[in-house]
Amino acid sequence: MTNEMLIWNERIRLFESGKIGGTGRMIELHAEDGTVKKMEEPEKIHSYSRWQEYGYQVKKGEKAVSTIEIWKYAQKKGRFRQRRRRC
Repeated sequence: MTNEMLIWNERIRLFESGKIGGTGRMIELHAEDGTVKKMEEPEKIHSYSRWQEYGYQVKKGEKAVSTIEIWKYAQKKGRFRQRRRRC
């Protein structure tokens, strides 16, 4: 599952629980069994650093509405064997 999908699923969960509002746009969600569900698109959610980029500040004592564990791609340090040729 990609980071975008993790964030999207969290947006849907927060919207359905009433913690965030909607944008006013209607979207269709297609399930694996073929059913289609129409719902209002949830608001976008941002990280603390993104809110700072927009010029907003968090008030003292405020807590996050939700925390999402996303993953970051990292390459493993490979072990390269050096083969010596005997001449």
